[in-house]
Amino acid sequence: MKRLNHRNILYGIASLTLVSCAVPKVTELKKAQELPEEIIKADKNKSPDEFQQINLKAYFTDPNLLELFDKVVQANPDFQIAQQRVEIANSFLQRSKMDLLPSLEVGVEASGNRYGKYTMEGVGNYDTNLSPNITENQKINRDFTPNYWVGAR
Repeated sequence: MKRLNHRNILYGIASLTLVSCAVPKVTELKKAQELPEEIIKADKNKSPDEFQQINLKAYFTDPNLLELFDKVVQANPDFQIAQQRVEIANSFLQRSKMDLLPSLEVGVEASGNRYGKYTMEGVGNYDTNLSPNITENQKINRDFTPNYWVGAR
């Protein structure tokens, strides 16, 4: 019984191998149609860095087909989402190109510090103010220390 099963499996594999081996059929190559001159002119003027939409009127001349394309664009949310994603990608590309340009930031900043009595800075400021080497103009304000900045980066 086991010998019969092995023999049948072997015959099955051999027949599948023979059936699956075949010479591929030769297909006829169709001659490609020439593109309209409007498209060829548009491709010559196009920069490789720019994204341009396809002009359907240059490819298709049937008014009914063009009307159907317009309806599809208006009614198809997936196509509209894809268009928005392309616009987002273009804006990210534009932003990344702008990041490479030099920039100048001008700013004004005002802040202040109020040191606590029992903090490291507060005690240090208090001790500094008691030093005999410090004049009245050099003493640190105990209530509020302002910090001003005006400049360009």
